[in-house]
Amino acid sequence: MPTPTYYPIATLSAPGNSTEMQISNLGGYQHLLIVMHYKFSNAGNYVYLNTSTTTQHPIQWVYANTTTTANELITQDNYIRLNPTGNLNSVWGVSRIFVPNYGETSTFKSFFVETGWKTSFNIGLGAGHIKSTSAITSVKHVSGSNFDAGSTITAYGFNG
Repeated sequence: MPTPTYYPIATLSAPGNSTEMQISNLGGYQHLLIVMHYKFSNAGNYVYLNTSTTTQHPIQWVYANTTTTANELITQDNYIRLNPTGNLNSVWGVSRIFVPNYGETSTFKSFFVETGWKTSFNIGLGAGHIKSTSAITSVKHVSGSNFDAGSTITAYGFNG
């Protein structure tokens, strides 16, 4: 099987005085990969796919991480939590969210998320689906406080 070519759709860097980074106009490819590199000084680290903080598109997913022995089944949230069980203040993190067939309008959207932070050993893995048939056209990364300068979000599209 050939290795897919990832095409950068857009990259956004935080100026250091904002609690959110958003990329829109994500269309044109079959699959979507979102890569985030970030640091902030407060808990609360969420990603909204094709929704705002006020519009509900329920998400059902399972998340496991190394900071707790309990895995979490989350239902009826309208966001993906990147650090659901801990406050990772002032620690650099990287997350990747893969959304296959993100432009499809006849099925719910599946997603897979992996997250890691520059700590002794703190990772998270999750998978789920968004209970909406709308195509994913935007992604918004929201923090509980300002992202540090140098934090980025990049969207890649690929086919195959």
